[in-house]
Amino acid sequence: MIQVYAYDQTYVWNGTNWVGRMGRPCPDERKAVVADLFLDQFFAEHGCDWQVMSSRWAVAGMNICQQASLKMLGDAALNRIQRKDDVRALTLLCHCARNSGKPEIALDLAQRNVHLDDPELLTCQAAALCDLGRWREADWFVQRALQRGSNQPAKQVRFRILAYRAAAGKL
Repeated sequence: MIQVYAYDQTYVWNGTNWVGRMGRPCPDERKAVVADLFLDQFFAEHGCDWQVMSSRWAVAGMNICQQASLKMLGDAALNRIQRKDDVRALTLLCHCARNSGKPEIALDLAQRNVHLDDPELLTCQAAALCDLGRWREADWFVQRALQRGSNQPAKQVRFRILAYRAAAGKL
């Protein structure tokens, strides 16, 4: 179960909305704070590993790729980015864009923040390039991400690129 304690009560994500006591929807003025607290809780537990987040939500019986979930996460991440330069939130926002079927938005966000030179963000940029079929550029970014620090998502993107090359006979 995905839950956050705020405003003297526990809010639970039901797949489309945050609900409080007796199933009452979270008031609009509190949604951003509740979602932000969820991000704090998640980042404290897992860093910004998108796959961990997806599996945690799946265990709770929810699909993180549902439009409502992506919108909540994207809004919370955007709110965090506007307040401070949080690379984890930016990476999460890029993942939300990619999973919404908008890799060009994820790529644009990553490219506008290339100065952060973060392995997770470089990995997300490489994945977005794969989604767009720009395999050669994706390979360059994933190699750069692996040089900056080994991370499992970067290795998975690398394997995706190698699988594409093998299928296309370009190894």
